[in-house]
Amino acid sequence: MSDFDYERTMRAVFEAVNADDIADGISNLIKFCRVEAPADAALWDDLARRDFAADYVLFRDDFGGNLKASPIPAKYTSLYFGLDGLNMANGKGIEFGCSDTFDDTKDDGDVSWAYDGSHYPFEIASPLLSELYDGVVQMASLADHAVCIAYVGLAVRDALRELPISDTLGTARARAVCWGPHDGDLYRLGTLRPSGLDLDCTWRW
Repeated sequence: MSDFDYERTMRAVFEAVNADDIADGISNLIKFCRVEAPADAALWDDLARRDFAADYVLFRDDFGGNLKASPIPAKYTSLYFGLDGLNMANGKGIEFGCSDTFDDTKDDGDVSWAYDGSHYPFEIASPLLSELYDGVVQMASLADHAVCIAYVGLAVRDALRELPISDTLGTARARAVCWGPHDGDLYRLGTLRPSGLDLDCTWRW
């Protein structure tokens, strides 16, 4: 795997997370990867054949089922989704955490509250990511950031749009949402309100 330009890659990721749907977002990112690292054509061909949309349904249903079984207490005002690619091949899911330090009235768009997580009720399954991290995608590579991390953002976005607001927001006034690698930079996705998810996924660095 070749080195990659982090800022250029993450700008492409944020643009993809604002795409119409998961298939479009992943397709655009794979096109980006082909330009950035043409020597890895076989990898991009492999990823282009993967059914991310089908995996998303499994992700959404697992997340939704967990929310029903373990409702989020109203005091938690932010949600964090962390990708631990290093351990996903060993059965670990996507980390789901909650913090109670986000204040919607003082929101400046950052994600500092995500590091105050105090409630981790469950993990969320993604069979496709588990398979990819089991020898297909290397950690800290272009594919890791531009495809796998981006896919988590897309999956979280669509799940929060499709699952009942009574389960995702409950009686809280608002919940900030972020995602990213569990041991690296975190990215703001938006804010969940009674009207739905207000997407706010832009490059801020």
